[in-house]
Amino acid sequence: MKKRHLVTRGLAAVMAAVFLTAAAPVYAEDSTGTSGAGTTQSVQDSGGTPSGAVESAGTSSGIEDGSGSGTVAQSGSTGAESGSVSVTHDASEPSAAPQADAAGADDPVKSSSSAQEETPEVSEEAAPEQEKELPHMDVLYSAHVQNIGWMGEVSNGAEGGTDGRSLRMEALKIRLSGQADLHVRYQAHVQNIGWMGEAADGAVTGTEGRSLRMEALKLRLTGNDADKYTIWYRVHAQNIGWMGWAKNGETAGTTGQSLRLEAIQIRILPNTEAAPANDGSTSVPAYDASVSTQAHVQNIGWAGWTSGTAGTTGRSLRMEAVRIGLNGGSVSGGIEYRTHIQNIGWESGWAANGSVSGTEGRSLRLEAVQLRLTGDIANYYDVYYRAHIQNYGWLGWTCNGQSAGSSGCSYRMEALQIQLRIKGSGAPGSTANAFVKDQIRLNVPCVMQFPELPTGCESVALTNLLLYHGFRLGKTTIADNYLPYGSNYAVSFVGNPHSVNGAGVYPPGIVIAANRYLAAKGSSLRAYDITGSSMEQLYSYLDQGYPVLVWSTTGMASPYVTGHQSYGGRTYPWFSQEHCVVLKGYNRRTNTVYVSDSISGDLGRNASRFTDLYNQIGRFAAVIR
Repeated sequence: MKKRHLVTRGLAAVMAAVFLTAAAPVYAEDSTGTSGAGTTQSVQDSGGTPSGAVESAGTSSGIEDGSGSGTVAQSGSTGAESGSVSVTHDASEPSAAPQADAAGADDPVKSSSSAQEETPEVSEEAAPEQEKELPHMDVLYSAHVQNIGWMGEVSNGAEGGTDGRSLRMEALKIRLSGQADLHVRYQAHVQNIGWMGEAADGAVTGTEGRSLRMEALKLRLTGNDADKYTIWYRVHAQNIGWMGWAKNGETAGTTGQSLRLEAIQIRILPNTEAAPANDGSTSVPAYDASVSTQAHVQNIGWAGWTSGTAGTTGRSLRMEAVRIGLNGGSVSGGIEYRTHIQNIGWESGWAANGSVSGTEGRSLRLEAVQLRLTGDIANYYDVYYRAHIQNYGWLGWTCNGQSAGSSGCSYRMEALQIQLRIKGSGAPGSTANAFVKDQIRLNVPCVMQFPELPTGCESVALTNLLLYHGFRLGKTTIADNYLPYGSNYAVSFVGNPHSVNGAGVYPPGIVIAANRYLAAKGSSLRAYDITGSSMEQLYSYLDQGYPVLVWSTTGMASPYVTGHQSYGGRTYPWFSQEHCVVLKGYNRRTNTVYVSDSISGDLGRNASRFTDLYNQIGRFAAVIR
């Protein structure tokens, strides 16, 4: 800080005398920066520029410069001592106009720009106006917790509830204590209920005695002092841990994720104080994004927006177009989507954020869809979706730009479901068979059963299936070491597969043989009896990479029933032409299925005929997965 001492000790007595005879003299520096010794009245020339002034050490008086922002501050306490004058500039609080001097002058001294340029640098110091300190406010809260009930009241950032014990918060009470005019209001998002109405000032939000988890919270302040304080809060959520701090009505926790709240921390701070430290497992205060869908449906047109199922089921109506909207909640971003359309295929571009994908007024079915998130929200969420399609029903869930529905099958998409899931938390359900293709052909070996096993088609078909899964075994390994034998062909082989007089075995028996082998090899794979599955369901196993054992007839001859046996509540008819093959592919365009047939070889069969025989015999099938 620089100060100019413009008054010498020799002039101190003279100046003191002047102050005794003048009520409030005004001084200004002359153009050379020296003090006038005998002038007690401001002088302004015709151009408005002050021509001289005397500087005082003992008494201060406000001086307004040309901008109206200068003040003269006193540094000494008496006129007897030499002091210094500092000029501070505060544009927000201009100094008061100076009083008239003893001669009756009533105009303030105003400095011209030229005088300012010539004036030596002066002090920028000034005593700031003291801000009134806000009253301290306490926030007190107690949580109702699973298996515990109401816990003791805690305050000011302490943990309410529990963490590390996997216990849900079910209800909450919050109140304030202090001198400020403040009230607190709060509401809970509860399992099976959604957002409840607001509670206030110690009332209960949430539920008691209903075993329902709280999933999210919103807190806000009201009252005359609400604009002076901020209420901060964060929650400990299942599978996430401590989340980021929310404030003033923002959401804390999760919605649409079925995750319980386990604990909460709350603080009230003046607006001048910084936010609490974000030392949680995530800086995001809430996973509260949501997605809604609008479907254009055959014979209906545009249906309403929904967060559940868009389209129809059980009515055989095609979806023709779709709109998808995103509410990002606590994070920013968007959603893009495109559809596979009858006679068009995949759209070349992506629709986004509520625009139309598909067609209107052209009677063209949607067949498949792809969705993806854009922006920051893609770092926090996966978007999962599944399609309900003709002949299949609901397919499996897929995510993040992959295809759901069908292609090349001429199947209409009838409905669509979409869910946002926390990044990496997994699908809402099975991901099997999310997209149906027009053709597939798996590379299944085709070991022939002759001459060693003239009636051992089932054991050799199982051998081919095991070879596909990477096991190394001989043609007779299953028949000689793992196949059950007995008199009930449903659950055991009747006869001897090494003989032309052998009979055969149905899925329960071949599943026993397969699981004996898999267990002996220490494999995690297992065989399953999937008898009763439709051909479309068998195709879905192929889509997932799992060939299927299917019971048919030799050479696809018409079946001739020679007897019946029962097992596990099911009747098993015996056919003189009974045969077992591996179904390993299909082509919808050519109406063909592909099989590994241990008698006829690796070949294609008419899909319609193959399906008819499969249905007539009883839909007998098994799979390893």
